[in-house]
Amino acid sequence: MRLRAGAAWHNDEELVFTDELGRPLSRRTVYKNFKQIANQLDLPNLRFHDLRHQYVKPTTKSFSTF
Repeated sequence: MRLRAGAAWHNDEELVFTDELGRPLSRRTVYKNFKQIANQLDLPNLRFHDLRHQYVKPTTKSFSTF
């Protein structure tokens, strides 16, 4: 995408997920695409943020022993 955009590319933050010109993706775009993919995979009704909790919860429990 960077090569196609040429001089129009603008990604000073070196983001991994961007639009076709290197700009950050909007929350709405991320949410919409996540919901479409989740529906195609027959996943339960989750929010994008819920994906984080699948990792954090078990990790947090292991740290609570310290």
